Amino acid sequence: MTNGIENNLRNIFLATLASAAMLALAAAPAQAAGVAVKVASHELLSAEGRAAVEARVEHAARMVCSSGTEWKDLRARANYRACVASAMESGKTRIADLRASSQMASR
Repeated sequence: MTNGIENNLRNIFLATLASAAMLALAAAPAQAAGVAVKVASHELLSAEGRAAVEARVEHAARMVCSSGTEWKDLRARANYRACVASAMESGKTRIADLRASSQMASR
């Protein structure tokens, strides 16, 4: 059952991250793509585990948001920063939601 919960959590989380990145890039010419972020329910139970998940989310957000970015273009840089910020905000919200779901499932 834990694997099913973890797969569900991971799928919801990935969809949210990809959606946030695509929304942030809507004004940019680059096209966003999804990136897999592995999330295990036990990681959500400790501060260290959540920090590790957040680090993976940030790495994934930077990868997705940098796709096709022309670094010499100031607008592209601003779009990149907005994309990463949006994806991280969404990711942190989803981590909190997944943590709550994980705690409920473990009861």
